[in-house]
Amino acid sequence: MRFLIFGDLHIADKAPAGRVDDYMETVLGKLDSIAALCKKYKAEFAVSLGDVYHITVKANDKAGGAAAGLAIKTELRTRQDRGAESIDRPGK
Repeated sequence: MRFLIFGDLHIADKAPAGRVDDYMETVLGKLDSIAALCKKYKAEFAVSLGDVYHITVKANDKAGGAAAGLAIKTELRTRQDRGAESIDRPGK
């Protein structure tokens, strides 16, 4: 059984200050690279060590954080529809 292990993607709905590239496309391109590596090395599972999302939510803005998370998860589902598979196990 083969595993591909990755971590710290920090996917966010807004680009960090100073980024000049298409941030979301760059970050999601990392997911495409992970999928390609899984295929190349015939890995059965891609295991995230954590910090997939980087969403700062103020105590009084939980709805904003939830909306950002939903937008990111929607994009990931779109990629799943194109053949990528993932299992989402949020931490507590």
